[in-house]
Amino acid sequence: MAVSPDNVRAFHQKFVAGVTIVTTLTPNGVPKGLVVNAFSSISLDPPLVLACVGRGSGAFPWLFRSDHFAVSILAADQWRLVKVFSTPGIDKFAGVGWERAPQGSPIIMGCCAWIEAEIKDRAQAVTHTVFIGEVTSVEHSAKPPVIYVGGHCYDGGHLDRCAIVEE
Repeated sequence: MAVSPDNVRAFHQKFVAGVTIVTTLTPNGVPKGLVVNAFSSISLDPPLVLACVGRGSGAFPWLFRSDHFAVSILAADQWRLVKVFSTPGIDKFAGVGWERAPQGSPIIMGCCAWIEAEIKDRAQAVTHTVFIGEVTSVEHSAKPPVIYVGGHCYDGGHLDRCAIVEE
């Protein structure tokens, strides 16, 4: 029995995700990046993260050859960058401020948090590659993140906190 792609999409639209931009540099220093919502912490000790990137992405070849990558979590006021970094075939960094992390990976200026990681492993997952990196640098701010759910972006600073009752 085949699973309906529309039903799978509807399922995923119920999952709330932060919006991350995964970036790297070409050998001649050109920044490359894309929106990745398949990002996760693996462990704190050692500090490992993973990012899943489609092999058809324009940034994929550069990321695959790189030793490092960065992950910028977009701030709520940067929601317009979601469309920019998810549009294929354009210079995603045109007009976007960025700076280099300690190992050289591009960081989106104004983001609410970022990490840089050394790539430790690459796992093939049919159409995607899972990049596993050990965090080498990290910074964060009090800025709220942009969050993504149901195909839309929201200001993560305007959420109501659920009360958790302790017994």
